[in-house]
Amino acid sequence: MAAQGRYGATPLHFSVTWGFEGVSKVLLHSGADGEATDDIGASPEDRARARPHLEVQPPLRAPPLFSRAIVFCERSSILVYIWPLNHG
Repeated sequence: MAAQGRYGATPLHFSVTWGFEGVSKVLLHSGADGEATDDIGASPEDRARARPHLEVQPPLRAPPLFSRAIVFCERSSILVYIWPLNHG
């Protein structure tokens, strides 16, 4: 999952920044890269370290549970569609 939006940020960058812990976990289980950097060189892991109160903390890795995820980010909202690994 390498889609990048404005300023090179990935959906995982946004979900960690906004504190959407459930979304962050889904993205990680869908293969999101916790070490992907944005245009200023910050990774989702960097953003999580800056927010130690969040449950999702580095290293941002998780075993795959989903075969695919489609993510829509708009301002401070994120919509995620997921498919389980055994889905056809």
